[in-house]
Amino acid sequence: MFSAHIDYHYRLGANPRLPYVGNKFGLDKVVFVMNYGCTESIYKHFYGPEADFIGYINKFCSSNYFTYSFNQLKEEYYYKRIIDNTRIDPNTVRLFIRPEDLSEHTVREVVNAIEDLSDFVLVRLIEDTYHGNPIILHDGVLRVIAILRKLGMSNDNIKNRLKECMTNKDYYQVVFSYMAAFLAYNKCGNYKCLVYYRNPYGNGLCAVQVRTFDNFGRADCTFFTDRGSETKYAEEFSQILDQLLKMVAS
Repeated sequence: MFSAHIDYHYRLGANPRLPYVGNKFGLDKVVFVMNYGCTESIYKHFYGPEADFIGYINKFCSSNYFTYSFNQLKEEYYYKRIIDNTRIDPNTVRLFIRPEDLSEHTVREVVNAIEDLSDFVLVRLIEDTYHGNPIILHDGVLRVIAILRKLGMSNDNIKNRLKECMTNKDYYQVVFSYMAAFLAYNKCGNYKCLVYYRNPYGNGLCAVQVRTFDNFGRADCTFFTDRGSETKYAEEFSQILDQLLKMVAS
């Protein structure tokens, strides 16, 4: 633990009315930087749960405590790296990967999960639609799956997260610009077939179909109201998502 090095007056010939004079090293100001909660835990583990940690630590402080957290800076740093490595827009990427997915991990674990994502993408789809030139379809959703897997999320939870994103009332169209081509391809081997999903505006089903792609490989989609079979939808959609997960290395 910490020790206080204080010189007493009789050692230095100072005013005897003063109990002590300065500190042993002649420092005017000392800034003590530590993890307060961790230090308290260590202290009480060593001396017992009833030990007076506040009385102990106050010996080292002549002013109030100042607390500082890197949590906000870490989150900003994480999302900047995620956006750089997935190329998904900032608002949408926060639907796919939530702050709580990151906060429970160390910085090293999160950075390892974000890096080298291209090595985990097993399938790259190409479409010849943009001004007659072939383009590689945007694989951001596959990179998101890779990150979530590397952070320890199970396949079932990843599937549930993707479903939640697709039924978001404000962002579902943007979400499908990243996902629709892969969903359609895994359903029938091409990009033109209808894919059914949960209606974000109420009960029932909708269908989405890819019309074309932009020069970044994102899908431009058309959305329909549909009265399809609920049972068929649930089984079919689960299988499509299973195929999507197989496009990403475990």
